[in-house]
Amino acid sequence: MSSHITLIVIVVTKEDSNSLTQGFAKYQPVLDDFSIIQWKYFYPFEKPYVEFSVGDIVMLAGKFVVENSEQYITASNVCVVATRDPNQEFNAADIPISIPHCMLPVLVKNEPQNLREITYFDTKCSQYNSFTNSKNVLMKIRVHYPANSKRFTYLRANNSIRTGRTFLISGFFRRISSDMTTMEATDIDSFITPNAKTTFELEDKIFLSSSNSNNRSDIDLIIDEIESNTSLPLKKPRNLNSRTCNQDNDSNIKNSSVLNSASPTNMT
Repeated sequence: MSSHITLIVIVVTKEDSNSLTQGFAKYQPVLDDFSIIQWKYFYPFEKPYVEFSVGDIVMLAGKFVVENSEQYITASNVCVVATRDPNQEFNAADIPISIPHCMLPVLVKNEPQNLREITYFDTKCSQYNSFTNSKNVLMKIRVHYPANSKRFTYLRANNSIRTGRTFLISGFFRRISSDMTTMEATDIDSFITPNAKTTFELEDKIFLSSSNSNNRSDIDLIIDEIESNTSLPLKKPRNLNSRTCNQDNDSNIKNSSVLNSASPTNMT
């Protein structure tokens, strides 16, 4: 499963081709501190695409990876926030503060530790980088959250975070580097790989139903499949047709600095 990030940037460079557009952009994670990210946007197949220009402020959403301290995003969705005014000079203050919010699967590398009022643990994940064609780019991520936050009570009660377990984590990237990236978690969920047999059976059913429905969209067919799998048939009454029934960013940057100063766990 790939990572997903949402970010507001200003477009610095832009190169267009037949199937995609790409370039560099700049964003402001904290006041008067700017970061560079390389972006790529594939035009949707046989669908309208979003047009934007150098100097426009846009929101990018898509796959994110860090390789050799360089940041990359392959955008699947682009939304123009503000267009450039050719009569005005560029002003850095025009870029809104935007802390990268990312969701990605990780493997826990050590047991949680407490530092002052923060709980943290080290993780890693591997991603494919479409820019460099690098496979299994290793990203080391130190995840932290307030130790006494009620939002994560379930993690403490069940002792859920253990070495070797996988989780799907959402959060704000507070510091990004090739050595160690720190993430302030907003959600931590157990990550379980779906049963392959069940997945294939569902795909076969969708394919068969699509062959009999020429005037319906793919989304309609998928929704029908989900609804049919969540319905329970009632017993068939005598002389009656059978029926069915359906089942019923106020983050502490100081804490991040403390975590950055803590020595990272050895990760392989």
